[in-house]
Amino acid sequence: MGSEAELVRQLLGFVYFQINVVWPAAGEPYQSGVSLFDRLEASQQLALLAEVGQALLSAAQPPPKLTSLREATVAVLYEELRACVADEIDCELEEGTPSRYWRQLAVRACIAVADDEPLADLPDSRSDDLDAWDLIVESLADRILWDRDWEMEDIFADAVPERGRQLKQFLGIEDDYFRDIAPDPTVHQLDAVRSQLDALTRKG
Repeated sequence: MGSEAELVRQLLGFVYFQINVVWPAAGEPYQSGVSLFDRLEASQQLALLAEVGQALLSAAQPPPKLTSLREATVAVLYEELRACVADEIDCELEEGTPSRYWRQLAVRACIAVADDEPLADLPDSRSDDLDAWDLIVESLADRILWDRDWEMEDIFADAVPERGRQLKQFLGIEDDYFRDIAPDPTVHQLDAVRSQLDALTRKG
């Protein structure tokens, strides 16, 4: 597994843990900042996370059809990376103790893909420049997400149908991009989803 895939695996495991353990313990629904994903039930979030994780980490898995829900799920991973880097920097500045786990993962991922597609100027893992790290997170996310079409879901939901179709054509968005329905696993199916996530996030 390469460094970029390892970063994705770690992010997948982090989000899985947040949805499955941290937020339920606090009695609150998981919130990533990606509204399209955050409005879903936890079981739906986990099912989408497993589907996207399988697509990202399995070379044998054919790429799924791009939909707003799937792309929003990928965006969650990188929003969490952004938040984790910011938390690391705050912790290091406040406590004076090195805390660079996520920055080191991001740097290694950037180095691994540099020959394939040069990224923004790479900061040292000790850097506390949030703007520089935001550029790195965006660059890594852009390798998977070519645009941010899912963020326009509310615009199309409120648009007159004919106007919505015209706008999609102009932007190059598939007509059914926003029509994806989130999976709604049964209790038995959710056990299988968790087993899949356990396997995907287990260090191999």
